[in-house]
Amino acid sequence: MTKRGHHDADKKNSGLIVRDLSFAYRSADPVLTGASVVIPRGEMHCLNGPSGTGKSTLLRLIAGLERPTGGSISIAGKQVSGDGVHVPPEHRSVGMVFQSYHLFPHLSAWQNAAFGSPLSSRRARRAHANDLLDRLGVLGCAHAKPHTLSGGQQQRVAIARALARRPSVLLLDEPVRSLDDASATISLDTIRVATSDFTPSILLVTHDTKNSSSEFAARSTLQYGQIRANERTHDDKGAADAAVPHPNQA
Repeated sequence: MTKRGHHDADKKNSGLIVRDLSFAYRSADPVLTGASVVIPRGEMHCLNGPSGTGKSTLLRLIAGLERPTGGSISIAGKQVSGDGVHVPPEHRSVGMVFQSYHLFPHLSAWQNAAFGSPLSSRRARRAHANDLLDRLGVLGCAHAKPHTLSGGQQQRVAIARALARRPSVLLLDEPVRSLDDASATISLDTIRVATSDFTPSILLVTHDTKNSSSEFAARSTLQYGQIRANERTHDDKGAADAAVPHPNQA
């Protein structure tokens, strides 16, 4: 497919599309060298890879926290990176949960969850934040400060904050790294319930290759700077990843 053909196809796709993405930190070897992936709206995609392969860097590029050296990123049919375009993070429809959560220590759980909400009134922001906390099972912690919460509770508050803007894309950096398969499935199912009314594209990255949650519509591996071994786990959606061929197949 030609570059223009890709662009036209991207405009019709309401999810996340990463094409031939390249990136290198200053005076360092390339981290990404033509990484491509497509995640339709409402799907959860698991990206595996050992530590240091560039998984977190990929998330930062999608969020707009870094600029790619090549390739493009489109979100909800709009190009946000590439070809001279760089939409800043605050203007991208992206929610991101970092490994360390980055909660504001001086704010309560509901205040953290409400941070960045586009709603105009404090009452509306609080009600929306409490609704998200309730969906994630931590409404009882709404008035607690982060240091009084368990790691799992802090994570759910961070997810609530990431969802406050109802983003088109949700990025999760190692959200189940300390959980067994059963607990991870429950956690991912909770995220699915919390996003059921606006169905973002969800990209989860992890170094754990053993997690087999049925919540994943697809899984792939980041290796040697490229995304490989794309595997659909839901057969009824098998055509989606065909829209982005592997660089070695293009």
